[in-house]
Amino acid sequence: MCDDLTEADNEAYLSDGAVSRRHFAAIAGAAGIIAVLPRPADAQATRGKDVTITTADGTCDAYWVAPAKGKHPAVLVWPDIYGLRPAFRQMADRLASSGYAVLVVNQFYRSTKADFIKPGETLETPGVREKVMPWRALLTPDATKRDAAAFVAWIDKQPQTDVKRGMATTGYCMGGPMVLYTAGTQAKRIRAGASFHGGGLATDKPDSPHLL
Repeated sequence: MCDDLTEADNEAYLSDGAVSRRHFAAIAGAAGIIAVLPRPADAQATRGKDVTITTADGTCDAYWVAPAKGKHPAVLVWPDIYGLRPAFRQMADRLASSGYAVLVVNQFYRSTKADFIKPGETLETPGVREKVMPWRALLTPDATKRDAAAFVAWIDKQPQTDVKRGMATTGYCMGGPMVLYTAGTQAKRIRAGASFHGGGLATDKPDSPHLL
């Protein structure tokens, strides 16, 4: 449950009898297990580090990880509303061990540094929603497009990136529309995109992500 739309969808899904709350908890638990699976077969050694990226709107903190040797196709990862945190660093490490150069960004950099959510906190934790939603309001379509341009350019300057290969982008929940904005405005580099339980992918507004 990452934003208002996702939480509403979950409530509707649970209330119409499609799945029991116990079953839903099991599904959520299975998703959590995915993040802690063993390293894939033939996993490559990786090197990761925290980085900062200059954008049109400031300085973004992010996590960059890639195989220790060679050049590799790149992936830009947009986190959910809980932002860049250990779980996303772990997912990036696992993806990198399969042969990709991976950048996970803190898209809330205009307002705060990463790891602003404490373990166990959710939007329902007192004070969290009130803190996060004003930050979320700054992530307009235009702001996301500016960020996407900066992030893609930064990735292509890294020695671990194979610029002859297409770049991919993934986004989780709130990050789903950011995938579409990135793919739509960076089409010369983005060759694949995936939205995981994305919210707001199609709206009735003229800047709806799906129109790209």
